[in-house]
Amino acid sequence: MNRRQNTKQKAREYPSNQHEIKTFEAIATAFLILDSLALKTLQYKGDTEDAEKFEKLTKDYVDRIENDPLRNLRFTLRVSRFVSDLKLSDLLDLISRPVRTTYYWDAIYLRVNACHEAKDEEDSRYFTDDPPSDEEYAKKELRAIVEEVQKLDRHVRDADDKRYAGEKILQLKAMLGKLDGALAIACEYLGDEHKPLANWDTTDQQ
Repeated sequence: MNRRQNTKQKAREYPSNQHEIKTFEAIATAFLILDSLALKTLQYKGDTEDAEKFEKLTKDYVDRIENDPLRNLRFTLRVSRFVSDLKLSDLLDLISRPVRTTYYWDAIYLRVNACHEAKDEEDSRYFTDDPPSDEEYAKKELRAIVEEVQKLDRHVRDADDKRYAGEKILQLKAMLGKLDGALAIACEYLGDEHKPLANWDTTDQQ
């Protein structure tokens, strides 16, 4: 079954839940992009053992995305194609993997540290003729993670407001809450406003 047929089949099987499915697809897409950013960070800036563990954790779907017949497409478009091809049960399984938390947390701090190192290098070259450091590149890499976490937060809020997949969304809220401290430090370095993650009142969910 091709992707278009799969999408039509989901629409037939869940005719009243199309917004719910689109919300889950958006959450899954944000997760997959974050996985890519985190893996790249761990491989180039982090501990080799952690990078290998995370690579194994994400390998099942990363391989499928990388082997997309249209591999010349931008990575984000290949992710969208992959997500749209998933069954609803597979979507729910993909967004139910909170084991990512520690790896995302580490990736944020590693990118913040890379920014500080680049800034220190730039300061040391201030009175020399050496080429400028890569602080702007380091900030760009950090901002990519920050923006994707914030995007994930918006989609989870949307799902929470509409009470989609209750227990799974509660798990995602808990995960985002654990990332909030790291995100606050990243936003401070970038000079961005920090909007707390997962700061909902969950008493109405109980």
